[in-house]
Amino acid sequence: MTLDKSFQLQILMPSGIYYQDQIMELVFPAKDGLRAILYNHAPFLSAIGKGVLRINKPDGTSKQFEIQQGMLHIKQNLCTILTEHIGLSQDIVSQT
Repeated sequence: MTLDKSFQLQILMPSGIYYQDQIMELVFPAKDGLRAILYNHAPFLSAIGKGVLRINKPDGTSKQFEIQQGMLHIKQNLCTILTEHIGLSQDIVSQT
């Protein structure tokens, strides 16, 4: 029996949902250094600084997003990121 240790991630921009998926781990640039979020993390609110978000998915793949700044909230295995500037690789999407 395999236990599912994934949680829901949604990245929101002013225009709507930018990204949504089940993930295993999120590493993000907090204002005071890198932080990681895993399954069953305690409720948490944090400012996000400029840097790279790394997402590890249940199938073993990962994605990286460049983010300028934002806010992260996690509660009951739902992680929500609010931002105006994010993109994959060199492709930054801005909503201002």
